[in-house]
Formats: sequence, C-alpha cells, structure tokens
Amino acid sequence: MHSESVENGLVRVPGLVDYHTHILRDALGGRPRFMYGDIGDFHREVKARNQTPMDYPPEPIRTKEIGRRIFRSLMQAREAGLTEVWEAGLDQLECLYELLSIREYDLLPLRVRILIASGLAERTMPSVTGDLGVEIAGVKFYVDGWLGYRTCAVSRPFLNSNETGILFMDAETLAKRAGPFADRGFAIATHAIGDRAIEVTLDAYEMIYGGDCRSAQPRIEHGMVLRRDLIARIADLGVKVCVQPSFRGSDEHHIRSSLGNRWPYAYDWATASSCGVGLLSGSDSPLEQLNGVASLYILARQLGSIGMSGSLAAGADVTTGTTLLSGPLALNEEEPRVVSTYPVM
Repeated sequence: MHSESVENGLVRVPGLVDYHTHILRDALGGRPRFMYGDIGDFHREVKARNQTPMDYPPEPIRTKEIGRRIFRSLMQAREAGLTEVWEAGLDQLECLYELLSIREYDLLPLRVRILIASGLAERTMPSVTGDLGVEIAGVKFYVDGWLGYRTCAVSRPFLNSNETGILFMDAETLAKRAGPFADRGFAIATHAIGDRAIEVTLDAYEMIYGGDCRSAQPRIEHGMVLRRDLIARIADLGVKVCVQPSFRGSDEHHIRSSLGNRWPYAYDWATASSCGVGLLSGSDSPLEQLNGVASLYILARQLGSIGMSGSLAAGADVTTGTTLLSGPLALNEEEPRVVSTYPVM
C-alpha cells in the first residue's frame, strides 16, 4: 500500500474498506431474532431444522425509515475513513431497493458491495446492477457457530468439555449449494470459525474451483481457530480470510475458557500473514466498531507492521478512492485521525 505525504502533516492513503459489516441489516430496526435469546440455543434450533443461520427466515422489518437509517450508517462509515463497505449476508431485498434509491438521487456516501444470504440467493438471487456505487458481489454461506457459545466446529473438544461444536454443512453440501453461484461468477464467502469448519470449507472450495481457486479468491469469514496446517493450505489455495482485528481483544475470555492452549495459532493473524495468507479486514459492525482507521491500527499492531505497508494492503484498495489522515499508521505513533475521504463513484 502506498501512502503520500501532503502539506500540514497530512497523509493520503488508498481508500479503506470494511469487508464485513451488517449496516443494511441494522437499518431494519431492532436486533436480529437470535440476539434476543441464547445464541447457542439458536444455533441448535437451526441445526435441528437442517438449515444454517443464512437460511433462517428473515426478521420482520421494525422501521419505516430504512432509507434514512441506511444513509446515516453509511455517513458514519465514511466519517470513520471508509470508502467502501461489504454487507455480509443480506436476507431482505428492501434494503437493496432503498440503497438503489439513494444512489439514484446521487446521495450515496460511499461504495457498497453486497453478499446475499444463501437462503435468499437460492430463492431469488438479485441480478448484478453494473453500478460502481452499489453492486451484488456474491453469496454468503454459514458452516458453523460461534466460539463464545461453543458452537463453532472444532476438531477436538473444548476445554473441560466433550463438546466439539456444530457443523451446519459438510463439504459436499457446501460445494453443491455454492457451486452454481460460483459458476455464474459470484464471489463465495463462508462463515467458518472453528478449525473443523475451516477444513470443511477448504475441502468444498477445492471441489468447486479445482485449480482455479486462487483466481476466484473465495473467502473465509472470521477463520479464528486456525491450525498451522490450515494456514499453509489457505495460503497455497489462495483463499482470502476476512478477519476482525478487534475480536482478538473482545474474545480474550472465550479464548482462555474454551480453547486454552490447544490451538496456539488461534487468532494468530501475524503467522497467517507471514505464511502468505491474504487477509481482509472487517468489523462485523454493529457488533464491533466500524472498521476504519481505528481497527486497521489494531491490526497493524497485531501484525507488527510499520506504516501503511505490507499486510495492511489487504484492507485498502486504491480503486475505491483515498482517505486523508492526520498522520501515518505506525506502531510507535498515536493513532491517526481521519480528515476526509474521497470515494470513487
């Protein structure tokens, strides 16, 4: 990633991207159904239905101001230094229609890329828009649960437990469901947190893409509980991993209580990066802070990167515009402040 010093101590860098948000879902009002109860129970309920969380019936819309809420969220993202956001698992098309309306009136604050939830995609896959501002990028699938509720699929029992989590799909099922969308040129992104789920996802990607996996660059969302052999395999295949830098801190208790020292490479983005894994940076907003400069600063410290270079290139793209900062991202300096953003539209 190249940065350019400008006058008055300001630094211009390629436009920052949050590759995993839920801005559009949040605009529907209220919290998702599963957030009102025990998430572990929700995962078990979904499994009993032979579904995944991306196939579950969508939430009722709780507001009449979807467009206004979307616009406000996108403005907040722009103020965080972002020039592009990716919605990870849209399951209601009303949000897309509101986005296109905002775009039609030339009011879109930044670029939006949408991963359609697998359940909606299999019922009604929206057509690509061909628009630089709003586009359907691909489909999101879901293979396992979450670490905090011990529902992510792991290869050995959690600490002080006989549980190994929940696997919503095996490799053959994922390949069968995702393959038709990959054949149509859509990006495939799969939620996989536990090492067993990551392995299943990689098996499915090899079934789908064969030797073309690197050129297609399918994604693993989160990819937290890594093993050294999985790191090497991800790098060899050319699969991208979308990580959430702030999760390393907010999940600290779960890492200690559920994993112990059984997975020494869990959340180890530095080793993954040094082994050639392509990292994308996402926030999982609104669960965590929008992934602007603050989150990339956290990732820089985790990777040991100095300045706007190296692995941080995965978190920005010059084709999305530029972000003007009050100083460079560096380990020994105060976190830079966003001055302004210039999205390419």
